[in-house]
Amino acid sequence: MKIAICALIGFVVLLHPPSALTQSQGALNSSPNQKLAPELGRSRAVPFELRDGFLIVVEGRIGERDHLKFILDTGVTKTVVDRKLAKSLDLPLHPYAYQVSNFDKIADLQWALFPAIEFGTVEARNAALLVGDLSRYSEFTQGIDALIGVDLLASSSFTIDYETMTVVFASASRVIASSLVTVSPCLIATLHVQNQEVHLIVDSGLSEVLLFEDKLRRRKTPLALKDQARPIRMGQQLRGRRATLSGVLFGTREIDMPVVVVDGPSARALPGVDGYLGVAMLKAHRISFNFTIPAMAWQ
Repeated sequence: MKIAICALIGFVVLLHPPSALTQSQGALNSSPNQKLAPELGRSRAVPFELRDGFLIVVEGRIGERDHLKFILDTGVTKTVVDRKLAKSLDLPLHPYAYQVSNFDKIADLQWALFPAIEFGTVEARNAALLVGDLSRYSEFTQGIDALIGVDLLASSSFTIDYETMTVVFASASRVIASSLVTVSPCLIATLHVQNQEVHLIVDSGLSEVLLFEDKLRRRKTPLALKDQARPIRMGQQLRGRRATLSGVLFGTREIDMPVVVVDGPSARALPGVDGYLGVAMLKAHRISFNFTIPAMAWQ
């Protein structure tokens, strides 16, 4: 059992906390021009709606219900279906045995066995998925039927094409160089910052780079921040402050990266993780995810 996290709505599901970064890690040091080359296999381009400038919303089906709204979020490890939809399907709901923390409050989640869920080329049958009141967790989930996490996304490589406003799902793909790996089972990018490694969850459901303040303080050599601003509110749950992280090796260049410093979950919840990398900050034309290698590429 692993950690399941959801950056978009801010809750952390505490299952059995993994040891810190026990699997191999990939550094985010590859060129932004590297490309994913699709191999032969079943593929499908699905139009998406870009909400709030960063959320990828596609249509999908659960059981006999179609034209449902799904958010594709690599920062979610376990798919969450809205409770209203689950009840409308007359599915038995079961207690979820593990504590779920929504940063400053306890979230109420259950689980249900769904006969089928489909989007793009992904189809899962008899899938045990979490069930929760999505509208209560975030203003970003209004009108959303499910948050699709890595548990389902990992069954298909896919490319988010911001120029054609489509998500291209492919049954297989290859990448020139790896820039991220799956860890416990999040997607973790390793940035080299001020001669230190910073481990960030790669999150397609986030528009910012978030750093956990307590993780910054506990380093033997604290990371230097500049241009720190007054506290701001991020959505319903989070408060933070904008700052600039200098000395970030991004590709072959050293840059100053705008970040938001927030109070993170407990060290026990996300050991070895320093924050989140919202892929929207890449300002890419296309971003591809390959869960087989695993790897990410963008241009």
